[in-house]
Amino acid sequence: MIPDTLGKYKFDFLTGVRDVPVKLITTGCEKIKSPSYHLDSRQREECYLFQYTLSGEGILKIGESKYVLDKGKGFLIHMPDESEYYFDASCEDEWHFVYIRFKGDACTSYCSHVIENFGNVFTLGENTNSILSLCEIYRR
Repeated sequence: MIPDTLGKYKFDFLTGVRDVPVKLITTGCEKIKSPSYHLDSRQREECYLFQYTLSGEGILKIGESKYVLDKGKGFLIHMPDESEYYFDASCEDEWHFVYIRFKGDACTSYCSHVIENFGNVFTLGENTNSILSLCEIYRR
């Protein structure tokens, strides 16, 4: 089920705990319609980002490749890297998306496998387990 509220949530963890297998950093659901929304992954903390478009569209640029992220498209990237994602001012509709940022040793091999086998950008249905789980994490 698509979240009906917008917001961002940061997860706080105990300091001093080492070798956490998976650490959730933030989750959120946003609607963007501003050309000032432009995030450069080269300047972000080390983590993975999975973001899924619920409606509208945005752009993901990895190196010289550019991807339109319209409804049903998600992307998975490791940060920092040579990518950036942003709202395209030529779009008429706002970009509505849900996302999660995470890190940890247990994530590395799984995320690398997904990216190597499926690429950074892929299409998923709103009712797939991955998207339903992401929306549930955000809601909770």
